[in-house]
Amino acid sequence: IRERATMRKKIWAMSAEGRMTCFVVGGLPFLVSMAIFSLSPDFFIDVADDPMFFPMIGAGFVLWIIGIAWIWRMVNFKF
Repeated sequence: IRERATMRKKIWAMSAEGRMTCFVVGGLPFLVSMAIFSLSPDFFIDVADDPMFFPMIGAGFVLWIIGIAWIWRMVNFKF
């Protein structure tokens, strides 16, 4: 039982980088969007008039969710 607990802790520590990557990849798009909007709000206002703006935002959101789920499944193990 002790060896199994030790192995679980080792795996948890080794997968910590992947979990941190998941958090960074998950938060980075929002941080970049907020930075762009605060530095140059005209950029989003000009682009929002394009009819493909909202479908592309939706597609990006879906791909973002898929990427987070994919990374999360790679770094979480069932013991």
